[in-house]
Amino acid sequence: MGFHKNSLIAVFVLTILFLSASLLHAGEQPDVKRPEINAPYLSWPLTVDGNPADWSSIKALGEGITFFKGDGNEGTSAINLGTTIRKQVDDKDDLSCSVWLAHDGTYLYVLAEITDDDWNPFDAENRENMCYQEDMLRIMIDSNNSRKADIEECIENHPGYEGFGYSTDGNIYGDWSDFNSSGLPKQHPPKGSTPDGIYWKAECMVISCPALKKNLYVYEERIALDGWPGRNMEKLYPGKSYGFNLEACDADNGEYLQGYILWSSDGTTSAWKHQNLWGTMHLAPVPYK
Repeated sequence: MGFHKNSLIAVFVLTILFLSASLLHAGEQPDVKRPEINAPYLSWPLTVDGNPADWSSIKALGEGITFFKGDGNEGTSAINLGTTIRKQVDDKDDLSCSVWLAHDGTYLYVLAEITDDDWNPFDAENRENMCYQEDMLRIMIDSNNSRKADIEECIENHPGYEGFGYSTDGNIYGDWSDFNSSGLPKQHPPKGSTPDGIYWKAECMVISCPALKKNLYVYEERIALDGWPGRNMEKLYPGKSYGFNLEACDADNGEYLQGYILWSSDGTTSAWKHQNLWGTMHLAPVPYK
């Protein structure tokens, strides 16, 4: 005596429902569309001086990304991530960011070229500003791929999280990084601190044309793939991929902060503490010799 056809179908449906419920119970998430960026391998070190001249061969590979308001890559939900605007950013002329990555097996190199219609330089009137209140680029790395949401006290309590916020004037005060010159691990950079210069080196060149309301910020940065012993970031391995995000902040007409753009979020969330909403960085393998 065997099962009827209808009985077999019922058993199949129940099995599928059981497996689906089990996956949901285990915390499995549906596929998430994340923006991606590649870091190709290069066999020579780059000079970190704010001058992009030695990036021409990297740019020619076509691995860079550009994001701005209205770029067609907007984040729309927690499973469709992309460009996200917070506060006020008017259009591409107001703020636009292009980024290229590379690595030489020892360092991750970052080149960012940001166009902005109004540059607010750091001066005596805003000396108390946190770096993200100014014209700033922030690099964020999830070095253990935890993809964690709603993190409390990222530097102090969440291993693997590292941020690298650097304004056009070299201000890093208050950012989510412990790669700073204060020498204190797992604490925010205090006033007057700078990138430590060994594990994190950064420079910014500003080309300003106020008459045309056009400014170009060229950020060039270098981050040690091995991390820094005692700090938050864990070792990054060539050939592997990691959670990654970028944020361009905009101070316009003396308003600190007027608006900012995230390369990867859900369209509404300020994702600095939501690694689950970040994109992905792919480190190219080191060629076999």
